[in-house]
Amino acid sequence: MIKIFRFLVSCLLSGILFTVYANEPAVRFAVISDTHFGNPVALTKVPQSLKVLLSKKPVVDAIFVVGDLTNNGTREQYEQLMSVFADKSLIPEGVTVYLMMGNNHDKTNEAGREYFLEITGQPLRYYADIHGFPFIAFSEGGGDLNEFNKDAKQWLEKTMADAAKKYPGKPIFSFSHVSPLNTCYGTLSSEGWGTGLFLPVYNQYPQAVVFGGHSHFPIGDPRSINQQTFTSINDGGLYYSEVAFGEITMGIHPENNNHVAEGLIVNVFSNNDIEIERWDTYRDEEILPRWKMNAPYDGSQFRYKGYNGLPVPAFASGAKLTGKQDGNRYEVTFPQATDNDVVFRYFIEFLENDKVVYSYSKFSQFYLNSEMPKVLSQTLSGLPYGKTLTPRIVAADSYNNRSEPLTGEVFTLPRYAPDRKTKLPVACSDMTTGSYLNAFSVEAKLKVTTEQQFISPFKQTENGRPGFNKAADGRITFSVPIGKRNKTVVCPVILNAGQEYHLVATYEKAAGKLQLYVNGALVGEETVVATDFPVFPNDKFSLPADISVYNNALSNDEIWLLYRKSKVRDTR
Repeated sequence: MIKIFRFLVSCLLSGILFTVYANEPAVRFAVISDTHFGNPVALTKVPQSLKVLLSKKPVVDAIFVVGDLTNNGTREQYEQLMSVFADKSLIPEGVTVYLMMGNNHDKTNEAGREYFLEITGQPLRYYADIHGFPFIAFSEGGGDLNEFNKDAKQWLEKTMADAAKKYPGKPIFSFSHVSPLNTCYGTLSSEGWGTGLFLPVYNQYPQAVVFGGHSHFPIGDPRSINQQTFTSINDGGLYYSEVAFGEITMGIHPENNNHVAEGLIVNVFSNNDIEIERWDTYRDEEILPRWKMNAPYDGSQFRYKGYNGLPVPAFASGAKLTGKQDGNRYEVTFPQATDNDVVFRYFIEFLENDKVVYSYSKFSQFYLNSEMPKVLSQTLSGLPYGKTLTPRIVAADSYNNRSEPLTGEVFTLPRYAPDRKTKLPVACSDMTTGSYLNAFSVEAKLKVTTEQQFISPFKQTENGRPGFNKAADGRITFSVPIGKRNKTVVCPVILNAGQEYHLVATYEKAAGKLQLYVNGALVGEETVVATDFPVFPNDKFSLPADISVYNNALSNDEIWLLYRKSKVRDTR
């Protein structure tokens, strides 16, 4: 009896061991990007991420580091990079590291290329065989955004054709910093982080599995994998996270975006199937579910093609929206909804007679994974004075599928009462550059159309010009070139076509503020660095109709008086 029991146990253990061995990947590799050595956190985040990825068993055969290795492509930054990737206590023997240069951060058309070749000792392009599977990786070769050497496409065409011939039926893995245009999250034309240069090549090979970084967009978003004619994958980034412009009201850098670091581990099996693990390396947590791809790679097994994210998100039964009013400010608090993938954002809306007059989109912070807050709060300012409103929250996933709403209690806003001593400000008829470097205000009346609209009293400069921009969806912004880039304040108020609005933007260097007012109410504010100056043309400007400029930052009371004088009726 004992012998029979031992025999059965032996058979069971043998079966378990055989199953584990049979499911061992033939190739296992990691993919990371956007290490940005030279930034303050690279020497902490990158080693931490490597420790997380290399602690998973079995240990990977290779690590692909897909561009933006450094911030500025200096010798010191490349030496920092190699102090980490040459550290055998981090990367054990038998793990091969493949480094690729990114775009202008790595200075690919300047001395940075020479530093890369000298200090890393690696080539600009790779065509490798790892355990019987083809791997193609290449650096960018220009100095501008999304720029490659002129012969990069020709080289890729030749290499892909060779891989397809030598490795029939197998996936072909390709790596470069910028992903193919209009494929995975971050590469849409509207998002600005893709390149169309290689699409004619990859479109010929449904077995191509292409990895890229560049956008810093989170890999927890299901749009980070895309299968149309081939597979395109966003690998996230280690420096910080980002989302597309216009997806949320606060801009492209949401709350806690510096508490994010992400990477991939890819398992390739002997039957050519692929399983991709997504890792939050900041918290050492796997992001589920795993992405899976099955042979044959002829397009017939593309499970992510046409994926639409359904069903819609949902709030738990009994979930409530609570609110707290303070003047024309209102704080909403609500529990997070759930989704089969992720809830991407929430539309915080205020309705008057069932018409949305104010809308703010708030990020869910799903990229924090286990640390994602269970309850969200947001204080909204600039609600229209004297109106009676109903608050509403709608959850939306990455594909903008929307939940049933949570609705709060109706409330009434007070009427605005300016200080009676306030005088109507006087506009400047002529103003040179020096008089508005420290403070200015721009006033405009805008009749909204269904098209995009831009109004400005200033001429074009190299970095743009200050002005109001109304997008086709009714959103209004005010942008001003400050320092080396535009600073933009976004208004959550929806402007309705056919109606007229009174707009004022103010800038005050000492206070470090850029503010936007609609119909006398403050609706948006951005912080500006006090050491930077607005960049305007040196010549005088001529004022279009219905635009006035002031050489100081107007007060709320002054702006209210201008609004009342404009005779614009608040139809919000």
